Amino acid sequence: MGEGGSIWVGKDERHGVLAQPRSDAPRASHWRLEAIAHTPRPRSLTLSPDRRAAAFIEDAGDRSDVWLLDLEAPDAVPRRLTTGRDPMPYWEDTAPRISPDGAAVAYADEGHIWLVPAAGGPPRKLVEGGSPRWIGPDRLLIDVEREEDRTTRLAVVDVADPWPRRLATGHGDLDPHGDEGEGVPSPDGTEVAYTFTPRAHQSRSSEIRTANVDTGEVRRLTGEPDMHDGGPAWSPDGGTIAYASERSGFYELHLVGRDGADDRRLTSAGADHTEHDWHRTARASWRRAGSGTASTWCRSTPPTAARRGSRAAECGTRPSGPRAAT
Repeated sequence: MGEGGSIWVGKDERHGVLAQPRSDAPRASHWRLEAIAHTPRPRSLTLSPDRRAAAFIEDAGDRSDVWLLDLEAPDAVPRRLTTGRDPMPYWEDTAPRISPDGAAVAYADEGHIWLVPAAGGPPRKLVEGGSPRWIGPDRLLIDVEREEDRTTRLAVVDVADPWPRRLATGHGDLDPHGDEGEGVPSPDGTEVAYTFTPRAHQSRSSEIRTANVDTGEVRRLTGEPDMHDGGPAWSPDGGTIAYASERSGFYELHLVGRDGADDRRLTSAGADHTEHDWHRTARASWRRAGSGTASTWCRSTPPTAARRGSRAAECGTRPSGPRAAT
């Protein structure tokens, strides 16, 4: 460069944290990548239906094992239910699920569903599939990959006789060709809400559907052309389903009745919303993208009250962390 010239030097930053090495901030002498890799990291936590126990996966070293924690015993410590489960990145893994009677934990590993006694003991390989969800104490909802057309289907399997039966069979005038995922059984166990992605739209859209567990009858609750809806979550009384939709340009939360009526938008934050779930007091909570220090809740007004002119929801924000749990 000639005399008197100048040059721009750029540095990558994220949230004020420098991504480039700094000569004025040398790395701590005790820092080692190996130490971070071997630090136990719990994740994928789920609660039992009675909220008395929690199952989770802990990444530590070269394994990703399933653990169980009694939430009522004051001196309880987590108990490991599996040993030597191969390490899995969290985005490719699925959460373990405690059975309604608390006797077993279902989890996915090596392309199969496994059951392990909550009291401890050897796990049992049940069936090929993924993403297990309990439908009562004796049946599971699972994902099954079809090799012939490379689609994902939801299936119901009996724990005593593990032969998968396709869930959604009675489509009527609805398009049956596509991927079925994010299946969630209703509180009474009679229906499953799930996300359906039609193959005809080349994955440009997705919608919320429900299927009757016994008859296989399918109903379409939501869906707009070239828009994605997903992440269905049942309210505690089974009358409402919360889901995320990108219709506004962000994945805002919406509510829709079990019968497909009263579809309405719940949030208007101009941000993506994830990890939404219902509290037992009929409040919906979630995490907003980019807000690592706070989570938000809304108490949903029943559809009948909303039609009478009441507010659709009452919302608030609370700090994240153990003290913020409800």
